[in-house]
Amino acid sequence: MAVLTLSTETIPWHNLLSTTGLLMVLVGLTVTIGNYLLYHGLVRGPLLVTAPIGSSFAAVTVVFSLLSGERPTTINFIGIVVTLVGVVFASLATSETAEGTQPGTVQQPFSWLSPGIAFALGASFLLGVGFWAFRFVTPVLGSQTTVLVQRITALVFSVIYLRARNVSTRLKSVSSLRWMLPMGAFDAAGYWFYNLGLLEGLTSIVSVITGLFAIVTMLWGYAISRERISRIQWVGVAVTLVGVALVSV
Repeated sequence: MAVLTLSTETIPWHNLLSTTGLLMVLVGLTVTIGNYLLYHGLVRGPLLVTAPIGSSFAAVTVVFSLLSGERPTTINFIGIVVTLVGVVFASLATSETAEGTQPGTVQQPFSWLSPGIAFALGASFLLGVGFWAFRFVTPVLGSQTTVLVQRITALVFSVIYLRARNVSTRLKSVSSLRWMLPMGAFDAAGYWFYNLGLLEGLTSIVSVITGLFAIVTMLWGYAISRERISRIQWVGVAVTLVGVALVSV
């Protein structure tokens, strides 16, 4: 990302050293912590509840976008609601799908006080706020510089966090880079395209479409790993496609 930014975009150093630059660091920190909470929530479960909660972060972005003055058309607003509902349904992990992907997993008793659910709620809120706040920095810093600052912030936070927990930051195997580098590149590209979307459309619409990553991941799992997809998840996919069509009108 750094090479791409330095070669194709003029970095606005005067803006980076201003209040906007500080805001971007805070946005990057918010999104990074949100991602950490999301992973913790998914690991601690129950997956049936934490996955849909984590995937609903776009709803938080929509609420903040509307409160800050965005006014999508009636048909677009209906599409936003339908898409969010579809994403949540597609993220539901039934006992059938859970057994298909994680044999022998012990189902934890459901409780709204579960640490996993608390982590997922925190992740949904922080990611929602972070993706909403991108709208204030992207037009000033540019789509690529914004991502670059976000990645640097994430790297610095991660090193400090892992060191504080006495977790080694050394790679266990150099071969793991063949997975880490492409994953990092795709992740950075995703943020970049999101920022490009913000320059052209409403945050409430762009963020909802971005939330479709959960469905893309699910379909890749089905196509590559032959993971099971329940009927309600297929219904969620169909509902989501209808919502996207309405949003695009």
